[in-house]
Amino acid sequence: MKIFRSKRNVFALCLAAILPFAWVSGADTTVTSLKGNKVTVQDANLIAIPGHDDILVVSPINQLPLNISPNVSFEEAPKWEWVETRPKPMEATFSSNNHEVKVEVDFETKAKKNNLDADDAETVIVRLLMLELEVEKDQLVLLEENTLSIEGKNNLPSGVLDSVKFEIKRDGETAWYEIQDGPKTEFTGKARVAGTFIVRATLDLSGTEVLTNEEEIEVKFPNPTEILSGSGVRARMDQAWADTKNATTSTSRREEGYWIALDTDGNGTYAISHHSTGPVVDNDTTASWSLPFRPADNPANPTPIEDGVVYSVGWFHTHTPMTYRIGSRLSGPSGPDQSAATNSNIDSPGFAYDYEVSVIPSGHPIDSSAKVYNITPPDRRTTP
Repeated sequence: MKIFRSKRNVFALCLAAILPFAWVSGADTTVTSLKGNKVTVQDANLIAIPGHDDILVVSPINQLPLNISPNVSFEEAPKWEWVETRPKPMEATFSSNNHEVKVEVDFETKAKKNNLDADDAETVIVRLLMLELEVEKDQLVLLEENTLSIEGKNNLPSGVLDSVKFEIKRDGETAWYEIQDGPKTEFTGKARVAGTFIVRATLDLSGTEVLTNEEEIEVKFPNPTEILSGSGVRARMDQAWADTKNATTSTSRREEGYWIALDTDGNGTYAISHHSTGPVVDNDTTASWSLPFRPADNPANPTPIEDGVVYSVGWFHTHTPMTYRIGSRLSGPSGPDQSAATNSNIDSPGFAYDYEVSVIPSGHPIDSSAKVYNITPPDRRTTP
C-alpha cells in the first residue's frame, strides 16, 4: 500500500426470490423514476447485472435501509413490460435482521381490491447483501502495514465478481490514484506517505461497475519512542555524545546536533541531515547549537502512491560536560529547547543527550551515566 470516521456509503446486492425485479426503498423514501435498466431510489441506482436478472446492485447507496419503519409507502412504480399483469407494489413491510431485509407485499389483498385473480397473490422476499469496504486500521504510523478488503464478498453468487479496483486520494483533493486493480478482493501494504486520505473500491460485477463506501485513513509521523527504535538512530546519538565529550578540554567545549530523517522507501531507513557543531566556547560561556528550520520533504508534495518520501521527523543535539566548569546546571531539555520544539517552523519532537543526574555539579566526571531526553510537545510532527 502506497499509503494508506467513516464516510459510510455502502453498496448492496438485492436478490429477488420470486419476482426477477422488486422495487426497494428505505424508510420514508419512494421510487422516483425508471430509466432503462436503472431505478432511482433517492441518490442511489438499482442496477441490473447483465446475465443475472435476479440480481440488483445499489451503487452507491447513500442511505441504507437498516432502520426500517413498517408500512413504507411506495409511489406507483413504473412497470417493466414483463410485469404488466402483476399488481403494483404499493405498500411493504420491512424487517431488519443483521444484513438481511425481508420485504413482504400483500398481493392477495391487492388482487381482490383490483378485481384480479387471487392466484396472482405472491410474497416477495428480498435479501440485502451488504458488500462493504473494510479498513483494518483507520489510524497508523508511517511504514505500518494496513489491509483493505471487501466484506461480504463470500455472499456473492459464483462468477459475479470479476475484479476489484482499490483507489486512494488525499482528503480535500479530487484526484483518485489506483492502488491495485485485479481479481484480488484484499490489499495489504505499508503506509509510505503521511496525511489524511480517503480510500474506496470499485467492483466489476459481470461487467457492471459499482462503488463501495469511502473510508478515511490518517497516516501519522512517528513519535519519540518509535523514532528511537529505528535502526541506527540510537547508535548515531551515542556517537554524537562521544564526539561531544572528546571535543571537551580543560578550557573549551561545544555542542552538536542534526535533523533525523526517515526515508519510507522499501523497509524504511533512518538517517541524519543538516548535521553541525555549535561554536567552541570557554568555561565561562553557555554552550549552544543552532537548530535550523525543518528541512523540506522530498518530494515536497508527494502523491498518495509515492514509493517513498524522505521526511524530517525529529531533531537531536547534545549538551556539554561540567567537568571543567565552575557552578552547576540542570540536566535535560532547557527552556530554549522546549520552545524550539513547538515553533511552527520546527513542529517536531526533539532529543537531548545529557547526564542522568538532575543537577550537574562542577567537576562532574565526564564519563558519568548519561541518557537521551525527549523534548516534547509535540509528541509527533503534525499530520499534513
